[in-house]
Amino acid sequence: MITDILVCPICRNGLSFSEGGRSLVCPSGHCFDISSSGYVNLTRGSSVNISGDSKDMIRARRDFLAAGYYLPIANGVVEALDAVSPSRIVDAGCGEGYYTSHFAKSFPHAGVIGFDLSKPGIELASKAAKRDGLSDRLSYSVCGIFDLPIRDRSVSAVTNLFAPCAGEEFRRVLRDDGRLITVVAGVRHLFGLKAAIYDEPYENEERRDSIDGFVLDDIIEVRQTATISKEHIFPLFTMTPYYFRTGERDKDKLLSLDSLTTEVAADILIYRKV
Repeated sequence: MITDILVCPICRNGLSFSEGGRSLVCPSGHCFDISSSGYVNLTRGSSVNISGDSKDMIRARRDFLAAGYYLPIANGVVEALDAVSPSRIVDAGCGEGYYTSHFAKSFPHAGVIGFDLSKPGIELASKAAKRDGLSDRLSYSVCGIFDLPIRDRSVSAVTNLFAPCAGEEFRRVLRDDGRLITVVAGVRHLFGLKAAIYDEPYENEERRDSIDGFVLDDIIEVRQTATISKEHIFPLFTMTPYYFRTGERDKDKLLSLDSLTTEVAADILIYRKV
């Protein structure tokens, strides 16, 4: 587990391993146990009452992403990270760790830490890191991204993929030469999915978000067409906001499909700290 940039979420002092290595402790005596899976819970305050994505949603996302449909997005972010030559990467809102693991494998000399409020997601990610032999340079924590237990100006890059953006917090933890890399849905992202559900599908609005303390430096556009197999259609659907605002009749349309052809369109936005 990477500890050199971690701080105690209560007093903000540095964290180190306890004797025996089963916990992280700070000089003030606050102690955070490391789970058998290898992650640590560093939530505090109101974040403790927020659970993040459920176990079923996390497993559905794992199964879909493992099939490789979004690999071009992961590769695009790696391309953006490569320009930074990162030594420390924070993946804010990492979920089950699909992208986080990809970063650790692509940058063997970097330390990578993933944060998410979903305990099932972090547990799944930690088990995968241990299984893949990455635990020495890839670690995970249950924690909200708006209150990261990270030292000021200690991180080379923050990645924030299809997740809420905590711009002020990201600016705090990034080094002066660091980069914030976000991924947002492109205009035609999953248009085929929407066409299969709705009578009048609509395109997404183009996003070129302005984030205080950052300037948008570059954009990588990922555009491809994917044919989703029957077993992965509903897992994909559960990953989208449409899952929560679609009626049963329209959901049944998806379940009746043998396959689904849809656009995968993501915009990777690369921000420089100013």
